[in-house]
Amino acid sequence: MHLVMIVRAHRRPLVAAAREVALLASVLAACLPPQATPLAPSPAPPPVTAAASAPPRPGPASDFDGLCHRGEIEPCLQSAGAALSGGTESEAHRAAALLDFHCQDAYPSACVILALGLLDQQPVARAAAGRSLERGCALDPIPSCALLAALVETGTPEPDPLYGAALSELSCLAGHHPACEAMARTLLASPNLPSVDVETLVTTLDADCSAGAASACELAGHLYLEVTDAPNAPAEGRARLEAACRLGLDRACTTTARPAPLPAGDPMALVRATLPPLRADRIATRVDPQATRLRLEEICQADSLAACLILAAADDTPRRQARELIAAACNLAHLPSCAELGVWLMEGDGVTTDRARGKHLLREACAGNVRRACDALDRYRISP
Repeated sequence: MHLVMIVRAHRRPLVAAAREVALLASVLAACLPPQATPLAPSPAPPPVTAAASAPPRPGPASDFDGLCHRGEIEPCLQSAGAALSGGTESEAHRAAALLDFHCQDAYPSACVILALGLLDQQPVARAAAGRSLERGCALDPIPSCALLAALVETGTPEPDPLYGAALSELSCLAGHHPACEAMARTLLASPNLPSVDVETLVTTLDADCSAGAASACELAGHLYLEVTDAPNAPAEGRARLEAACRLGLDRACTTTARPAPLPAGDPMALVRATLPPLRADRIATRVDPQATRLRLEEICQADSLAACLILAAADDTPRRQARELIAAACNLAHLPSCAELGVWLMEGDGVTTDRARGKHLLREACAGNVRRACDALDRYRISP
């Protein structure tokens, strides 16, 4: 979705005022029959119903309401996820409301489980899945940021490789090794991506290589050969490929072979390829949202594109600060953000009108194939 994702095609502009539950309500209204009850406009814990307090029916999704009200968070969220994907229509509505409540209540795993359930629904639900992962990524980059990166990488109508790589980087630096490898594959496909810390990525892959991960050796080798300008890069690259070959990765035995790409075409294939197991202890963990926001702000100030965009999209970010974050993302060469900023400058929307700069940003973004920028140039009757 330009996955700034699935987020690009269906999602609201980065700083639009739509709220999470309203989005979920519209999604479920589209995905489920009209007679089903829509979600309430503001989150509240789902009530314990007679069915939830009755003896459990067969199947994993029978009593998620009761489990949560008894404080059994891990089985509650797992059961709600099963109900969202395979329960009755009524159960799916209740499960989505419960997972959304816990996602907003700073349980990162609830955001992930909700997103995965929504991704199994009709295409319109993918925007809501991305929104849930944005919230989860703000709470814990493992695995939400990695999953969001997968959606961004396969976005329609326009993938967003720079944002995807930045999200993978955020998850990688938090210790999620599949995200490091996904980031490396993105860089090998688009070696001129700006604002990506290649040196740190290579160091991380080197450590995994030393621990015996053949795929990390292979990717580090190709990064040395094709992307980095490190001293002795060709020799270092060949050494990593030789290590991968010794570890049994046959295609690494020649420098002309390419690393295997992640599954392409189907966003769910990419998502499942990067999904780490949801450990029971992590599912039941609630994080401190204020502490995680402060950490994101620190990372954004250190020029992390992903952190800046996640903060800009957060519901609790003031409008003025969100605009500043989008401007910061534009300064980091994120063309979709430049397109957003260009429109604001043309219209004086929350910023001082500067049509000359607005035209420049829109033309630059349109030249980078950002559809909204080209559409804006047409609307203002400005030549590309």
